[in-house]
Amino acid sequence: DEAARAAAAEREEIEQLRQQVLEEKSKCAAATAAALQERDSLAQMKAQCEATHDALAAKQAAEFQEKLSELNVEREKLAEMQQQVDTHQKKLKAAEPERLKAQRTLAAAEEAMANVEKEKAAL
Repeated sequence: DEAARAAAAEREEIEQLRQQVLEEKSKCAAATAAALQERDSLAQMKAQCEATHDALAAKQAAEFQEKLSELNVEREKLAEMQQQVDTHQKKLKAAEPERLKAQRTLAAAEEAMANVEKEKAAL
């Protein structure tokens, strides 16, 4: 009788341990599933971040290229303007002897006119 009770108690204890093991397995499975879901969620977030980063980098690269193109156009305009200035300065330098000659001629003409006016006044 006592052996039967001891055996029944042992079976009851074994059943309780089996239930605890099943509960722990269930908890582990749930924790594993949650961890896997979290991993998948983090992987998806990482992929979104990388896609956003790539898109932003591409946008910034395009903006940089656009600014670079604008600056190159401005540089070309400035080079053309500098060439025009250089050409104009060369023309001015080339015309300088003629300008000095015209200035001397004008001064001589003014002096001659002044002399004519003096002679008129003297008469």
